[in-house]
Amino acid sequence: MHVIASRIEEILESPHHFLLLHETEGRVDGTLFVTLCLDPMFGTLPFAVAENVALDAGESGEEVRLKLFAEAENIAREHRSTKLMLFAKEVKVLRNDLS
Repeated sequence: MHVIASRIEEILESPHHFLLLHETEGRVDGTLFVTLCLDPMFGTLPFAVAENVALDAGESGEEVRLKLFAEAENIAREHRSTKLMLFAKEVKVLRNDLS
């Protein structure tokens, strides 16, 4: 992995990319990257992609994961996304009913 500060700044300034962080007691214990993508199938509505999930393996990992994905769903809803997909080893649709 190679993280560049200027790239993080670019992501934070973009209206189509969201780098979500979860902190516990001042320590980052989870991240999730969300992208809004143009969709040719549904007029001007986008679809959302969640990827690059990184979680601390501690006992609160499941709780952190749920909070990050809840925020990803909120972002998708706010932007009227037609779906939210998770890119992992397999592509999975997390939510297809975001209304």
